[in-house]
Amino acid sequence: DGVTEKFAGTPFRADTKSPAHAGTTPEDCDPGVAGNVSLENAALTPTFGRTVHVTPSGTGERGEISIAHILSPANRNAMRRGELIHDWLRQIGWHEDGLPDAEQWITSAVETARELERRDVATWARGLITEIQTAGTELHRALSRPTAGTGEKIELWRERRFAVVRETGGRNEVISGSFDRVVLWRDTNGKLLRATIMDFKTDGFSSSEERSAIEARYVPQLEAYCDALCLLCPELEKRAVSASLVFVSA
Repeated sequence: DGVTEKFAGTPFRADTKSPAHAGTTPEDCDPGVAGNVSLENAALTPTFGRTVHVTPSGTGERGEISIAHILSPANRNAMRRGELIHDWLRQIGWHEDGLPDAEQWITSAVETARELERRDVATWARGLITEIQTAGTELHRALSRPTAGTGEKIELWRERRFAVVRETGGRNEVISGSFDRVVLWRDTNGKLLRATIMDFKTDGFSSSEERSAIEARYVPQLEAYCDALCLLCPELEKRAVSASLVFVSA
């Protein structure tokens, strides 16, 4: 596996067995939060043909974005809400181990994003904590410690960045992005057995039909995440990897 970069107009692939590429976290990082991919000691080899850069979040989309839509106050607020919620969820391992203080989230968010109304941030933060604590919600299930089989060890990634090269239709694609949350199961020898990818979404919907339409739109994105994880962790079989959306209503 490698990361493709361009030097003097020529694409190169960085072949490395660093922990970031092997699907494990560097020892000096939080066990659940990986750092940036490092090319420091990588061997560079040229790649030939056209290399295309894609992101999972852009997969399957037409790429047409209305600037007026983005800049509207309502959508700016929705985007900031999504960013905050993703940042807050990144800070949580398993809810059984305790949750952050919502008041600290509120104070920190208002200080760094002064355009936001404190009452809005307070509603989001307190609502998120309540949603996580409520049994039966998607968030409660997603943040619950999973069951491990005899001799199995569970590993958790949160907001882990990645960049991998995938060959598609005779061309190389550099897929880069960030997993919101990945749970991995290892055996006693450290071999990866299976994995579950979770992608948090703050999209709103009012019916099961709307939800189904949103889920269908994100299918290519989830497939790209599965491909990326299998490239990062070659010992994982594609059939042993599952991916799902986790909707946040707070």
